Amino acid sequence: MEKILLGIDIGTSSCKLALISEKGRVVDVAKSDYELFSYEGGRFEQNAEDYWGGTLLALSELEKRNKGILSRVSAVGVIGQTSTEIFVDKSGAPLRPAIIWKDTRATLEAEMIKRDFGEEKLRELLGIDVPITPNWAASRLLWVSRNEPLVAKNTYKILQPKDYVNFKLTGKYFSDKWINKSVVNSYTGEVPEEYINYLGFSPDVIPKTYAPFEVAGAVSAEVAALTGLFEGTPVVAGWSDGPATMLGSGAFLKEGIAFNCTGTSEIIGISTKSGKYVKGLMTLPEHITGSVAIIYGPTQSGSSSLLWYLSKIRERNEFSEAVKLAESVPAGAGGLVFLPYLAGERAPIWDSEVRGSFVNISSNHTNADFVRAIMEGVAFSVRHCLETAELSLGITVEDVVISGGGSKIPLWNQIRADANKQRVILTDSAESSALGAVILAAVGIGIFENLQKASAALVKTGKVYEPNPENYEVYDKNYKCYRALYGALKSINK
Repeated sequence: MEKILLGIDIGTSSCKLALISEKGRVVDVAKSDYELFSYEGGRFEQNAEDYWGGTLLALSELEKRNKGILSRVSAVGVIGQTSTEIFVDKSGAPLRPAIIWKDTRATLEAEMIKRDFGEEKLRELLGIDVPITPNWAASRLLWVSRNEPLVAKNTYKILQPKDYVNFKLTGKYFSDKWINKSVVNSYTGEVPEEYINYLGFSPDVIPKTYAPFEVAGAVSAEVAALTGLFEGTPVVAGWSDGPATMLGSGAFLKEGIAFNCTGTSEIIGISTKSGKYVKGLMTLPEHITGSVAIIYGPTQSGSSSLLWYLSKIRERNEFSEAVKLAESVPAGAGGLVFLPYLAGERAPIWDSEVRGSFVNISSNHTNADFVRAIMEGVAFSVRHCLETAELSLGITVEDVVISGGGSKIPLWNQIRADANKQRVILTDSAESSALGAVILAAVGIGIFENLQKASAALVKTGKVYEPNPENYEVYDKNYKCYRALYGALKSINK
């Protein structure tokens, strides 16, 4: 009988669960939505309890549709959004709402860290080059210690969403090096004491770190009784959603693979043998992946841009209807250009103060043009990241492997292909993040020797979208406008 593995992805808008066999057969998937709260001052929060509550709801749905299936699960892998900080007390109860990755309140604290440590010192402490931004976990830790000292004083552990769900599953605190990259040395897993003390905490608030595929705990008796999972089922340490989705897209197989992981935001990059630091992007080094290095950039807004427009402007949250509208207008949206900087932007500009805009609006533009412009603006942000990576590596890529929620929309896939003049190749499983979690679990219990062999066996590709040269000409003109607008917006915002 085939082994069944459970992958759990704690996303920004929902948690997604997938039951996948050791041969890559998708048994069933389920998801559960939860709320995102936004406030003035670039603040975005969620209730950490919702991550676990959503997981339980999705598990019950899987069990309801497949009686007894959860008792057959051989291992569990949990991955999730980052950088999202959950401050818990000794009992594991959250002391405040989770500060999620979109949050930019810690602008001053990011500048303080830059001033007092600098890039060279941080590279020495952490082992890697990373952009020092308000989205950085370290910046949030310093903000909490300066603004909510009682929370800082009572914090027993600082967890990421997947760590919190792992704690609820197993009763144990554990994490991985990469998701803690702003506070942990990515080579040794040690927390630099001088640095964490500066942020207002002690080293022991960071859970013990493991390799993402290492078994670090087991399903507790309480959770087994609650869910139908078997007591003692191995649970691996897990990873952040970026690397897990790259893994589920086949990016670790060899150098030169370009990928676009779509969702609330976009994660775009290229695998390479050169693990050098690229200004504006991030580097996932070889010692973390076990094979190639990954040059990549996470943006701040992907499908969330369209959801914002539908819910806040149109006040009609009908995604499929909006896509049909966008299909009714030609490429280029009549010259309308959208910058998806609704909550600032991460890669490749890393500016938390810049804001989004529509440009070149005329009386001829309709709702359909605005929807199409949003989809095209997100595609331009993908192109910006890919071009930055290509220029740094001295290569040009012709194919981009696409996965995630946004990849379920054929029109958007075609827009990406046309705007970037690259073939867009769809993964067979749109939920590559959950597949990445399953791959980690499979390696953890020895089904596969390493991540590369597991990826080669389980990752499959499907439909290919060929670029339309005529549409590219239109998009190239709009893209030049898109790139020129950042400088103008920056001066206005300042």
